[in-house]
Amino acid sequence: MNNKHAIAGLWSLSIIAALFIGSSMQTLETTTQSSQALQINPAKNTDCNSCETALSSSHKLNSTITKPSQDTKNISHSVILGDLAEELEITVSKDSYNIYDKYKGIAKSWDKIKLLSENELYALYDLIKENSENGVNRNIANMIYTRLADINPVKALDHIYDNKKHHAMYGVMNHWCKKDPFAAFKWTINNEEQIPSNYNFEHIIFKNMAQMDAGKAIESLESLDSAKRYNALNGILKTVDSSEEYKTIASIISLKDGCDRQVEAVFYNWALKDPQEALAWLGNIDDDKQRCKAEKKIKQGWMRSNPAVASKWIMANSTDKLKAMQEVIHGWGWKDGKKAFEFVDNQKIDDKDKAYDALVSRYSWNDSDIAIKALDKICDEEKRKQAVYKVYRSLKHRKQAKAEEFINSRTELTATEKEEFINKRR
Repeated sequence: MNNKHAIAGLWSLSIIAALFIGSSMQTLETTTQSSQALQINPAKNTDCNSCETALSSSHKLNSTITKPSQDTKNISHSVILGDLAEELEITVSKDSYNIYDKYKGIAKSWDKIKLLSENELYALYDLIKENSENGVNRNIANMIYTRLADINPVKALDHIYDNKKHHAMYGVMNHWCKKDPFAAFKWTINNEEQIPSNYNFEHIIFKNMAQMDAGKAIESLESLDSAKRYNALNGILKTVDSSEEYKTIASIISLKDGCDRQVEAVFYNWALKDPQEALAWLGNIDDDKQRCKAEKKIKQGWMRSNPAVASKWIMANSTDKLKAMQEVIHGWGWKDGKKAFEFVDNQKIDDKDKAYDALVSRYSWNDSDIAIKALDKICDEEKRKQAVYKVYRSLKHRKQAKAEEFINSRTELTATEKEEFINKRR
């Protein structure tokens, strides 16, 4: 997964977690106190300057915001925004908070933020910005922009750009894409200068586009360069379920020059769901090089989804059994060392030492027991010694004492060789 997607997911999940945990804890709390209900009365033109004194006041917003009522219309917007600004700063800045208290505080603040009007949200942002030494806290900005995304995402993105809060762009785009991914896509095309060069929104945009209109999403790939098209295609592929849809996409992508990566992505994902159909369609690709790459991706995808069946097919449909065996070995998952070993052990192929050596290379860093079991099967003594060093090197990286214990247990090594192994640098 792309790092930027990970960042987007992390802060989005932090808000979701805060809301879930915070709201749950509020529900579980028992209290006999009755708090006065306060409501922010929507104002079209909130005066931020009049709010400044509120931040330094001793007001604390301890009550819950409720629906508008005649009793709350006389409450000063400046005081309420000032209280909320102070509350937000306290919630995100106190390291001494128990993590659940912090989540609970975020949930309470979010309940209030989501009821603010667009003008009030910008007034709140400006108030915090003007009264905080370090500007608007990252988490506070994320909450405010998340709410603004529901109201006016274009204006929110312009505000993000002007205030250099680019980290919040993913949250806004995520919300916008769920409602109107086609408008979001158009915005990215027309506002490229506002998007940092290392950011990409194609994956999330096209995923949501495909959920609404797969055909239009596929057609829209035409307007993207190769790198962006690859990210967009992977977004579309997250929504594809049938082989007919894969055939349509493969037909379009395989006819284009310079689309090898896209073709590989299509067939890898197709193989996760219907490898036999994907294999049957390979004959429609005219370019030999592209077809070979597509087949390789099918095998990889199939090995991931059903390694037992895939490995048998690969071995049965290959003339170079050793090469096929090595392909199968590298297709087994990191946690499937035992199954991979058993599969190799049961195969009748020439030069099986290479197959066992491939197992050693595959699992020496993740499953040393399987790697040792495989190297013990290597008949050629010199090759076995080389495999011993592979395992020793991986063990040494984690624990020197265990590595030396392993080396000293190897009977195929002389005392001098053991000493050389121990003193040998990587």
